[in-house]
Amino acid sequence: MIRERPGPSRYRSLRASRLTLARAAPLVRFGLFSVGVSIFLDQVRPLISDGQFTWGERRVMGVVAAVTLGGFGLAAWVAGQLLRAASELIEVVIDGAESIVETGSMVETQIVPGLARASAALERLADAPAADGSNRAASAVRRAILDGKWGRAEQLLQAISPREPGFATLAAELTRGRQVEADDLQGRLSAARAADDPEKVMDCRDALTRHLRGETLHDLDLRVARWIADHIQKRAKAREVTPGLVALAARAAESFGDTAEGIALRDALPSLQRRADQSGPPPRPLPGTNSKPGGATTGRTP
Repeated sequence: MIRERPGPSRYRSLRASRLTLARAAPLVRFGLFSVGVSIFLDQVRPLISDGQFTWGERRVMGVVAAVTLGGFGLAAWVAGQLLRAASELIEVVIDGAESIVETGSMVETQIVPGLARASAALERLADAPAADGSNRAASAVRRAILDGKWGRAEQLLQAISPREPGFATLAAELTRGRQVEADDLQGRLSAARAADDPEKVMDCRDALTRHLRGETLHDLDLRVARWIADHIQKRAKAREVTPGLVALAARAAESFGDTAEGIALRDALPSLQRRADQSGPPPRPLPGTNSKPGGATTGRTP
């Protein structure tokens, strides 16, 4: 059963409470401070009734003002901060609840069906009947498919005569197994691109070369080469040229040497290497020498 994604009205009451608390914070501050002013005026009214203040009365009024107004001012500030914190806490709770619901929906609608299909495919491959004689070779092919040893599976399949009754079934199982792994690698490659992980992108591309051929592989190489070239260009513009970036450029130039991006990366390798060397830490002086302006050094003998 697919869960309903959180709509704008699911947490309407909580959002209304958050807005109410946020708007009430300044009003509570003003109200508490007003109460403090009122109490202060009520306490000093006998002193100011005659309009003439002695030195002692002024000191008493100052103490009363400091205690009453200061205390109620502090209480007003604390109450306002508590209300603001409560409103922000409600917003955090709402965001967390929505994130949990969205994650559960994603797992239920995308990940679980994919795992179920892969598990069913593997179970069908594992439960296939194996007889004596020629069927032993078929069982070896299926074991190689389950282990992901595609080259071994192809070699064993080629050793079986195409006129054998189970040859077409084994060929179809090998094709399906390759397709399942290729789809999984395509998904991991897309996730690596979204996470800006070029090393993982290259690893997934290299693994896909075992399954893709012809125009499909050429299109994949073009897309990955463009993405890698854009990533390296952005890092270079941001002055983030590191030895790791140079190694990535060399790997991409070797893998995509027949593309325009691969040729451009191979031509840019010397410049990237120089920039990586210049951005490295300065060399440490040799023990027993003192550096001086102008490059001169003096030796010290024990």
